[in-house]
Order: sequence, then structure tokens, then C-alpha cells
Amino acid sequence: MTLVKTIALVTCFALLGGCTSPKFTEDASIDCNTRGVGAVLNGCDFTKANLSESYFFRADFSSAILTETNLTNTNLYFSYFKAADLTNATLVNSGFAQAWFDGAVLSGANATKANFFGASLFSAKLIGTNLTDAYMERSDMRYVDLTEAILVKANISRADLQAANLTRADLRNAWIGFAYLAYANLTDANLRMADLTNADLRWSNLSGADLNGAVLDGVLLEGATMPDGSIHP
Repeated sequence: MTLVKTIALVTCFALLGGCTSPKFTEDASIDCNTRGVGAVLNGCDFTKANLSESYFFRADFSSAILTETNLTNTNLYFSYFKAADLTNATLVNSGFAQAWFDGAVLSGANATKANFFGASLFSAKLIGTNLTDAYMERSDMRYVDLTEAILVKANISRADLQAANLTRADLRNAWIGFAYLAYANLTDANLRMADLTNADLRWSNLSGADLNGAVLDGVLLEGATMPDGSIHP
């Protein structure tokens, strides 16, 4: 272990009373125990750490490791998570409004009731992520991978989901009004009782999707592959 890592680990125990894993970065100028507004934590390792009830407004977590980290009820508005790893993290009721997750991994995370209003999740991986009751209005989810994600009662209205992968996603009772889903893959997705009012689904793939009870008023379906495999004119 390098001197920088050793010092950071000792500091972690001294300030936090012990940690579940070392917190370090190769950049000696970064203190991974910094908290508050504008904290610079890019590259830090927070694996299995408890950061719940914290305040990280405009913090920089770029390339940070947050695997299985507890971020319950944490304020992370306007923060940066570019290329960060949040696999299996707990993000329940946390605030990520206007945050950046471009290229980040949130697969398997529990983000129930989390606030992603206006957040950028461009090309992020959210495979199997639990987003029940999540607020994702106006978020940028172009090319995002939401395979088997749980979006029950989630609000993704006015979001940009161009070319998003929603294969086998659970979107029951979700509010998807005015969302842009052109070229999205919704193969075998569960859209029962979902509200898609005025959504743009042109050239999307709805093969095998369950639209039972879904609201489709004003939906654009030109060129879309319908649940029965036919192509909408």
C-alpha cells in the first residue's frame, strides 16, 4: 500500500470512527473525507461506506467507487458522477436533481423515491435498478440501459429517452407523458396502466410489450414495432 493510501486510511479511522473499506485516491491533493458544498472526491473509494443523511451539494464524485454505499436521504443536487460506479448502492429518497451521471453505473441500485429531476444519465447503466416512485422528469436518458429496471409509478415525463434500452423494464403505472422515446427498445416491457399521453414512440420497438390499460392519447407511433410484431404506418 502506498504512503498516500496508508495516510488516507488512518485519517478515515480517526475522523469517522472506522470505515467499512479504505477511502483513497491516487491523487494526493484529494481528501476523501471532505464533506459539504463543492467537495472534490473524484476517484475516491467509498465501497460499503455509510454516507446517509449527508450534504454534498455540487460535489465531484467523478470516477468514484460507491459500490454498495449507503446514500439514503442524501442531498447531492448538481453533483458530478461521471463514470462513477454506484453498483448496488442504496439511494433511497436521495436528491440528484440536475446531477451528472454520464457513463456511470447504477446497476442493481435501490433508488426508490430518489429525485433525478433534470439529471443527465446519458449512456449510464441502470440494469435492474429499482426506481419505484422515482422523480425523473426532464432528465436526459439518451442511450441509457434500463434493462429489467423497476420504474413502477416513476415519473419520467418530458424525459429524453432516445435509443434507451428498456427491455423487460417494469413501467406499471408510470407517468411517461410527453417523453421522447424515439428508437427506444421496449421489448417485453410492462407498461400496464402507464400514462404515455403525447409521448413520442416513433421507430421504437414494442415487441411483446404489455400495454393493457395504458393511456395512449396523442402518442406518436410512426414506424414503431407494435407488441404483435407489426409495423405502425
